Amino acid sequence: MAGYTLSEVLGFNTKLSDVKFGPGLVGLFVGGTSGIGETTVKAFARHAISPRIYVVGRSQESYDRIANEVKALNADAKLTFLPADCSEIREVDRVCNEVIKIEEGIQAKGKGGAEVNLLMLTVGFMSVLGRNESPEGLDRKMACHYYSRLRFINNFQPLLDTASASNKPARVVSVLAAGHHESDIDFNDLGLKKNFSVSNCAKHSSVMTTLSFEELAKKNPGTAYVHTSPGIVKSGYLRSYDTWYMKPFIGALNILIKPWETGFEECGERHLFVGLSGMEKWVARKDRELFKKCEVGTNGERGSGAYTVGPNNQIVGNGAYFAKLRSEGAGKKVMEHTLGVFKEVEKLNATR
Repeated sequence: MAGYTLSEVLGFNTKLSDVKFGPGLVGLFVGGTSGIGETTVKAFARHAISPRIYVVGRSQESYDRIANEVKALNADAKLTFLPADCSEIREVDRVCNEVIKIEEGIQAKGKGGAEVNLLMLTVGFMSVLGRNESPEGLDRKMACHYYSRLRFINNFQPLLDTASASNKPARVVSVLAAGHHESDIDFNDLGLKKNFSVSNCAKHSSVMTTLSFEELAKKNPGTAYVHTSPGIVKSGYLRSYDTWYMKPFIGALNILIKPWETGFEECGERHLFVGLSGMEKWVARKDRELFKKCEVGTNGERGSGAYTVGPNNQIVGNGAYFAKLRSEGAGKKVMEHTLGVFKEVEKLNATR
C-alpha cells in the first residue's frame, strides 16, 4: 500500500506557514459544512497564514459551528459562507459569480490577486433511490458527484490559472472513489437517463472524474487535478442511523470497521497534503521537470498533472483499464459530453 505516514503528512502541512506559500492562500470548499470537507477546512485553517476560506454548503447552523472552531484555530482566517443546493448547475453558477466578485474586489483594493489555490470538492447527495431528476434534467445525485463538480472547476479555472501564473499552488481535489468502480461505463448513456441505478451512478461518476481530470491536466498544465478515495473515515456518519432498533447493528459495525478507519482529523490533514502542501509530489504538469521525485499520474507518467490517490495518500487505480479507455479516446468523449450537458442546461436555465 505504501503512501505516506501521518508524521510525513504533518511535516509537509506545517510548511504552509513557510515564506514560499506566504499569507493569503485561498481555499474554496464545496461541501465544507460536514464530513471530509469540514475536517479539511480546519486543517487548512490550522496551518495556513491568514487564509481566505470560502465554504459552500446547505446548513447555516453547521457553518456557524465550524466558523467558531476555525477562528479558535486561526484568528486571522477570513471565512465566507455561501449557502447553495449544488444539485443544480444554476446554483453552482450563482455561487461562483459571488466568489469571483469578492476576489475581484480584493484585487481592486490591492490586497491580493483574484485567485483560488485549492478547490476542494466533497459535495454529495444522500440517496439510495432511483433517478431523482432536477428541473435541469440531471439526476441530483450524479449532478453533485460529477456535473456540478466539473462546473465549479470550469468556472474557477481562470482563478486557478491566476494562482499558477504567480507560482502559487493551483490544485483541484475531488473526493469520490478513486481506484474503485473501474469497469465498463455506457458511453451511449453517460448521464444515465436510461439505465440509472446507485451503482451505475457511482461507477460513471468515478470513471468520468478520472477521465475528465486527464483531459483538464493536458489543457491546463498549471493546475494539478486529484481524484481521491478516502476509505472509511471516522466522521460520525453512522450517527444518523442510530435509532433504538439500529443500535446493536451500528455497534457491531463500528467494531468491524475500526481497523480500516481513518481518523476524522487525520483525513483532513491528508487531504490538505494531497491538495496543497504536497505540491512537489502531486505536481502540476508544467512543474514536473522541477520535482523529479513527484508522483506518477493516472496515465503512468510521472508528474502528468492528474492523479488518483487512496486513503494513505498512495497512488491507486487500474492502469490497464484506463489505458484501454485512453486508446479509445474516452477522455475526449467524456469532456464533449460534459460540455454539451452544460450548454443544454444553460439554454434551459435561460428560460426559467
